[in-house]
Amino acid sequence: MKSFLTKFIFALLCCALFAGVVSGQTRGINYSDTVTPKQIEFNISPSVLYSITNVSKQYLSDNKYSLACFFADGLLDCTTEMIRYDKKAFFRVFPNANPEFWDINLCGGNKWKGGLRENGEAFPGSSSFFAWTRDGYHLTRTGSSILICIGQASKNSDANQSFKYRLVDAIIHQSVKAIGYTIAERLIYKH
Repeated sequence: MKSFLTKFIFALLCCALFAGVVSGQTRGINYSDTVTPKQIEFNISPSVLYSITNVSKQYLSDNKYSLACFFADGLLDCTTEMIRYDKKAFFRVFPNANPEFWDINLCGGNKWKGGLRENGEAFPGSSSFFAWTRDGYHLTRTGSSILICIGQASKNSDANQSFKYRLVDAIIHQSVKAIGYTIAERLIYKH
């Protein structure tokens, strides 16, 4: 556990530092004026470290809602995987969860009258656009999709941002999603 947390914190700090440097460069801050390769390798001056920290804080401030949505999406994504591939882990964490809703092997009939496909839908749309109301698997998948849409819509984006900035931004957001997934997998489901 201690090893995992150490690696997790180190990876998070590396991502923040990387995000700060790249986003700073794309916002017009030129670190090459103040930093030599030798300083980067052995000693980063306090003014550069301060600049990196400020740019990282600004990035986090600008993207806090979208990053939160991507993190929550990672949690839901892992929950979806547990429902599908490791029910024991899911029910260990949620022992009072209704198996008829959350167990993927039992909930398939929830969309149909009397649990049988030949009887037709339980209500209009229960097997299509309202399937998410009938079982946990579809609920978590729909929630995950909604979070990604909200996260993308809430991003503080500028049409003048460079491709490099947008690429790094996408990598950071996907990394935050992966962090959410990993926290759910390792700390919540202990998988």
